[in-house]
Amino acid sequence: MGGGACAQAVSTRVLFRVDAYPAIGNGHLMRCLALAHALRAGGAQGGFVARLEPVHLRQKVLDAGFTVRDVAGDLGMALREADWVVLDGYKFGLDEQRGIKALGAQLMVIDDMALQAEYCADLVLNQNADAGSVRYPGAAQVLLGPEYALLRPEFLTAPRGVGHAGGQHRILMTLGGGTAPAVTEVLFAALRDLPYPLHVRALGVGPRQAPARPGLTIECLAHVDDMPAQMAWADLALCAGGSTCWELACMGVPALITVLSEDQKMVAAQMQSAGCGTILGWHGDIEQGMVMSALDKLLSAPALLLAMREQGPRLVDARGGERVAAALLEIAG
Repeated sequence: MGGGACAQAVSTRVLFRVDAYPAIGNGHLMRCLALAHALRAGGAQGGFVARLEPVHLRQKVLDAGFTVRDVAGDLGMALREADWVVLDGYKFGLDEQRGIKALGAQLMVIDDMALQAEYCADLVLNQNADAGSVRYPGAAQVLLGPEYALLRPEFLTAPRGVGHAGGQHRILMTLGGGTAPAVTEVLFAALRDLPYPLHVRALGVGPRQAPARPGLTIECLAHVDDMPAQMAWADLALCAGGSTCWELACMGVPALITVLSEDQKMVAAQMQSAGCGTILGWHGDIEQGMVMSALDKLLSAPALLLAMREQGPRLVDARGGERVAAALLEIAG
């Protein structure tokens, strides 16, 4: 990005319209927050108009130094104050895009599935590995593929783990902000009955009665603020197929992936194709025996786990936010 773009970036105001609550999870918010950090590093200003639940998500955005407006407020006024608007969410269609453009702002759309027949955007981002085959009619410019995966800046500098070093296998269990109680119970049952010494950290499930057996330790954590450190700790992850997969790949953590929604199918398939993840299946079809078999295959094969650890950073390098920010600010300049 040249000097002119940097000078322009100082006055570029970017507003993120995104939501996060239990029914849809936190993935959209986390990647928008990653882009907000990258834009700020380029000199831009960022703010959010969002429904954020539970309250710690709102505080996370505020603690990062960004403003938050509730969606119940004057959205039109907030949009008029922005030079750029970033939309991230499946409910934002062509009408919303046209409405934003009519107010004079430039528009970026973060899109995973290309479900619309037409787009009205200056920039569209699809960070999925198969995005090269996707078309976005009406978009002025597109950014496609995992090289643009949006990871928060702490993943760029976080030390990677070294994998299993004896004692208990360390398993990180994270299904995102969405609710998946049935899957959680199946995973817990599989961990209880596996004949391995295991230390499990279950994120986002809150205090509960975890299964017990000799050699099994389970910590249930409602939320954490140090996700890179949690991933560096782990030998293996049980996760959903959302944006957490990109973070795990970057950190070199092999993943066993549960698909919770249609849009997660592509991410899970890409992780498996790249050799850094294994698909457990659709959440409603997962059974205890399937999970036990998949875990046993990996925990009994250190060489396989090591190969998966090495493939992840080749897929995602944590610099996607920098690349997307540079593209947006180049247009702004």
